Amino acid sequence: MRALKCHFNLASPSRHMLLTKGELEEAVARANARTSAKNFGLHIFRVISWMKELVPGRRVSDALIGAVGPSYINVLIPSPCANILELKVPVAALCGDICASDYDVTTQSIRLASGASPMEPGLAIRTWHFPSMVCTIARNCAQPIPHHAAANSVLVSEMIFEGKQGTTASFSFPVGHRMFPEMFSSCPDLTEWALMDRRLEKYSELWARVRTCQVHAGAVNSSLYTPSTRVHDPKWHAADATWYLQCKVEIALAEHQWLHDEDLAVLSCQQADRILELRGVICQARFTGKRKTYGEAVQAFSIEIKLSQACHGLRETHADFVMAGATLSVYFIAVARNEKKSIRMLKALPETLPLQGMPLTSTRTVMQQKRELEMRPLLTKAQVNLALDKPEYQVEGCKGLNDKQLLALKRGLQMPFTMVQGPPGTGKTSLLQQLIVAAVSAMPGRHGRQPKDRDRILVCAPSNQAADHLLDRLVRDTTIPAHYVTRVYSRSIEQENGSNYSSQNSRSERRFDIQNHLEEHALHYKVSQVLHPSSRQCQSTDQKALNRAYEMAEEKVLKQSYIVITTCGNSYLHTALSHGDGLRPVSFHTAVIDEAAQASEPDVVLAATLAAHRIVVVGDHQQLGPVVPERNLCSAYVMALETPFLERMVQNPRRLRLSTMLDVQYRMHPSIRSFPSTQFYESKLLDGVSMDFRPKLRCLWPQEKEHRLFIDCRSPQSKDRNPSAQSAQSMTSLKNSGEAEVVASVCKALLEQGCSGKDIAVLTPYTSQQHEICAQLESSVGRGRASSILVGTVHALQGSEREYIILSFVRSVSEDMQDITHSTEAFSKGDSAALRELRAQNIGIVSNRKLLNVALTRAKYGLVCIGNAEVLSSGSKDFLDLITSLDGCRCLVDRQGFLKRLRESRWPKSKSRGSPPTATALATIRPEDSASQVGLRSSPANDAGTECSVLSLSSSISVVSEAGRGPKCYLRGTLLPAASGMYVPVESIDTGTRIIAAGSSDLLQVADVHCHRDEFDLVDIQTESAWILVTSTHRIVMECGERRQASRVKERDLVQTSGGGASVTCVHRYSAYVDVFQVAFHPDQPVEAIWPSPHRVWTCGHLPTQAAPPGGKAYGKGRGDRHRPTRRSGQNRRPGFRNEPGTSSGGTRGGTSHTDSYQGDAVSVAETFDQFEAAGNPWVPPAGAQSGSVAD
Repeated sequence: MRALKCHFNLASPSRHMLLTKGELEEAVARANARTSAKNFGLHIFRVISWMKELVPGRRVSDALIGAVGPSYINVLIPSPCANILELKVPVAALCGDICASDYDVTTQSIRLASGASPMEPGLAIRTWHFPSMVCTIARNCAQPIPHHAAANSVLVSEMIFEGKQGTTASFSFPVGHRMFPEMFSSCPDLTEWALMDRRLEKYSELWARVRTCQVHAGAVNSSLYTPSTRVHDPKWHAADATWYLQCKVEIALAEHQWLHDEDLAVLSCQQADRILELRGVICQARFTGKRKTYGEAVQAFSIEIKLSQACHGLRETHADFVMAGATLSVYFIAVARNEKKSIRMLKALPETLPLQGMPLTSTRTVMQQKRELEMRPLLTKAQVNLALDKPEYQVEGCKGLNDKQLLALKRGLQMPFTMVQGPPGTGKTSLLQQLIVAAVSAMPGRHGRQPKDRDRILVCAPSNQAADHLLDRLVRDTTIPAHYVTRVYSRSIEQENGSNYSSQNSRSERRFDIQNHLEEHALHYKVSQVLHPSSRQCQSTDQKALNRAYEMAEEKVLKQSYIVITTCGNSYLHTALSHGDGLRPVSFHTAVIDEAAQASEPDVVLAATLAAHRIVVVGDHQQLGPVVPERNLCSAYVMALETPFLERMVQNPRRLRLSTMLDVQYRMHPSIRSFPSTQFYESKLLDGVSMDFRPKLRCLWPQEKEHRLFIDCRSPQSKDRNPSAQSAQSMTSLKNSGEAEVVASVCKALLEQGCSGKDIAVLTPYTSQQHEICAQLESSVGRGRASSILVGTVHALQGSEREYIILSFVRSVSEDMQDITHSTEAFSKGDSAALRELRAQNIGIVSNRKLLNVALTRAKYGLVCIGNAEVLSSGSKDFLDLITSLDGCRCLVDRQGFLKRLRESRWPKSKSRGSPPTATALATIRPEDSASQVGLRSSPANDAGTECSVLSLSSSISVVSEAGRGPKCYLRGTLLPAASGMYVPVESIDTGTRIIAAGSSDLLQVADVHCHRDEFDLVDIQTESAWILVTSTHRIVMECGERRQASRVKERDLVQTSGGGASVTCVHRYSAYVDVFQVAFHPDQPVEAIWPSPHRVWTCGHLPTQAAPPGGKAYGKGRGDRHRPTRRSGQNRRPGFRNEPGTSSGGTRGGTSHTDSYQGDAVSVAETFDQFEAAGNPWVPPAGAQSGSVAD
């Protein structure tokens, strides 16, 4: 502590107290560790002291409420030995799913609210308060380890608060099993997880165990609790190491409540203040009749309860207490029927025939391996080609598939099980459209069979939004008739939209609004058109008869459909698609699961069981995975459910042959694509994008070819409560006002330079920061313009894209160490795993590498990241690599410097980008645009305009590099044919760029690029309409097809130009210092390049001077000391030239140009452009541009 005071100048420094930052940080860490160990030891000692008094459990009426926070409540239990036991109760366990909590910071109290209104009478829990409360404390039976070694070995099982004076109301909160829902099944056990990949039986058993606990966790948080009632005629018996209780109960149930098999039961055995709680499930519930007790109608049941494995030890240990006349009472918790069905389906996986071809396990029997070798493809090559070349239906506006997409499509049609990994922007939806259309065209019985006899395709997605997106694309972009496509929503959504089907005790989903133009494809809408009016009239008399008629109409509609679209969970829970126990109303030939990485593995597998022959799984496990809503589930089960199905599949090399990775992305600018490709996709992503014209943003991008920026903002973070929070997790959200201010400044700069608000999106991991950014935007740019900018969390906007993405990471100063920050390089010095985990906790959810990947890959043209570089780098290796990469590209700036540059920048007010740019603007190419692959359009302009940087391909001589000769060399400005059919300057290409080979349509990939500046032998070849400058070793394409070395070309030879054959009028050979780009292609094949006309282009890379006369050495001066005048008044002076004495720089007067003299060596294009920009000359789009293209 003295060292800390000296460090912050709070005390006079002593010599031995002047520690370095690293030594001080180490001392603080040791002190914190000692304090934590001491506190934990004292807690364990108090727990052990209480163990002998908790036999079996105890009701405490003098408990005290300690500290109250937004997420936890401390309950203090007094003791005769003066050892106070402190137990934590999560606020989420108090609320469940039926009420929300409102935390007041000033009074440090929590008020519980049910729905939108407070409870009647209101319940407030205040700090250091002695309320009228009775709580039950007991041992935690869900802990598989010795009780004295666990912090949660003793817990609060139930809390009962009395209402205000004068009222008889009381509030009971069963917090014990809400914190540990494993009490109803078995202790968390994944010790046999490694065996799951070997045997299907073990796979089924483990996932059934996990899913059972997940279902119970959701049930205990619901409101489906029955009143507690006495147990009559209890009879205990044991079988197979499991205890059973047979008894009779009389219980008053609500209108829609009933007791069913597999519902949960909580049995209480009480003697005085001693209580033992046992939990289990109902094995059998038999209704015996109704009667009235004290004027209240009650239902009588004869039930059998099976105790859980977790409670088996408690029953064995306290057998005397249970049998010694303890008062028995019980209450029940209803479980949704369809959730029970999912558990039964998981247990029945080994007997599910459609999964025999799905490699859920890597170890295969000899018979299975032999069957796989002898298995014929589902379709022959001829059938696949027929389905692709002559499909029954068409995909409108499709530009064709690339090689990997075509490979994935053919594999999906021929193999019974395939996986497709689609990184961001690689065209997964386009592939799915083609796959579904081809699968429909290749279905058996395409000719000569009626639609109702035809096999169907089931298309699943993890969410309703994703399923509706697929439905919209299929209906809008394909020629499949609308009545052949059916969308199946859940029963709860159907009832909200007018369905007459009554489905009780089923899982309810949050409200979802069906879009108007998609409603006609919904199953319930089609059924309403088919259902006979007489069937609707029987609703008031017989609901069961209506349900039977409704189900028959559903089956009729589905059998007439080619394509059925639904969610993964709804595919096996909806009774129209699966009755359970192997009964299916309709059959499906193929199952296509989209965005499989966002669904849990049980959902993917159970959805796949509906397919009889073909399963295609599409997704990207490097992006955000499934979200488990049951946060009270144990962490091991949560981790298992959050691991995507695709991720586990590709971990085994044997399954990689079934997977195809799409590697051509059509979304991101190359500079934005570079880091995600390297960090998350093993540098496999290629660029296949050609972007439209966009305004220049000189104030944002520090570098010409980099369209990304990281702003180091060290403003502190703060806790804030989200006004719309409905859970305890949302109340601890974070915000950073300093980062929000920078976000507003960036958005304002984009809007003022002509960007549309619809092209901008702001992403952040925290909801409170989302609200803070919205407030800052409204005050900075106005409410109208701020409303057009999309602001949301990364999870909510996964799958979307925008031209410009702004990221706010919020995390700044660690919550535990407010005054000491970590070193940026701390993560890279071989830190221990414990230290890495501790630092990762300091940045919370931001340390999730999948979240970072999703956030970085939403941008198409520009990416701005805002965060504390030091804190983020010390907490995540991925952030360290990202910031190191940006710093190496000089794209890392500090907050103050960036804001100062924005204030000092001056640019004219640009017009709105609501209308597309003109053809004149599209024909302008600049170094910035070249780097971002802005294409020159093929529509020529008739108006003769300024020279600027117009590219004319009508006067170019072709030059070909030979194959098999290693790297090719090109002068700066040489144009190469890109994969999109457009031309790209050689100085703009990068590793991964794809180039078309000469004389064929083969695509070559740039493997390496190096620039050399040295003295080279050059050859200047001229014709009447064309001119080219190459090195002497290049080969020129002659009119006869011969490829002749440039040094051997002579006057009057006939060469091939873009306008046809032409005679050579002049040849100059000389030496000069120039930039030569050495490019290596893979595979090594010839590449044909062209050179733009010098009379039209000078910014594309040739020397800014003319060539030297024959026999002379130019060294950058060329043909004399004079340059061509430009046609734009005031723009004839080029960078690198200085006016002669007595000559003004006003440009041309009366059509006569003034003479400038060149000073110094040749200037490269990048330097020329920088000087041109520094002179403050704006680019004016030329009016006479002709076709040309620049692509990746």
